[in-house]
Amino acid sequence: MKKNILIMMLPFILAGCKDFKKSIDDTLSANRSAGDSLQGTATLENGSVNLEDTNNSKEQDAPFASKPEKLNLAEQQLRDLPRFKGKLIYIYQDIHFYADGRIIVKLQTPENPNFVDEYTYSNGQWQQPEPVLLSKNDDVQADLISLDKIPFKNANNVYKILIEKGKEIGSNNENQVINAGLRRNKIVWHPGTINSERYRYDIEYNEDGTLKSFEQQ
Repeated sequence: MKKNILIMMLPFILAGCKDFKKSIDDTLSANRSAGDSLQGTATLENGSVNLEDTNNSKEQDAPFASKPEKLNLAEQQLRDLPRFKGKLIYIYQDIHFYADGRIIVKLQTPENPNFVDEYTYSNGQWQQPEPVLLSKNDDVQADLISLDKIPFKNANNVYKILIEKGKEIGSNNENQVINAGLRRNKIVWHPGTINSERYRYDIEYNEDGTLKSFEQQ
């Protein structure tokens, strides 16, 4: 009797098992789809972040002199320092622009025209100045250049020439230190030479950093 009852109930039990299995499969399928969707979103998000990071990295790696807007910002930050605010600023001897974003320059001390301080621009800001040790033979007044005559953005003119002429002769010059100073009452930019594998070339710049001459030695 019990055996007959089990045989009669078997179709219902099997149907119930199929429904239960289908319920599990549907749940797993839904979870898998949701997981795929999240994974896809994560991939897109990660890809987006990585792309942005890559672009930022390229921007950060580009030589400082290649960014006129950054050069202008550094100059404005210097002019806005409390001790220089609203005053004329005079460079002593020369100024150096480094590919890694640093600027090193000696400036006449506003409070005492016979003193000179060295300033370093690093990590996007001007650091505390250091006093420059002078000898009795140093003529501060004779080696002063008005900052108005050497806008920082002019370093970008020199950079562009180095890149352009470097391509012409098969030389890479983008990471060179660019500097400007006063020589015989004229503003002179450096580097004044670039090399290929076999030749050396002289470069002369106008006072604004644009090209004046380019000749093989």
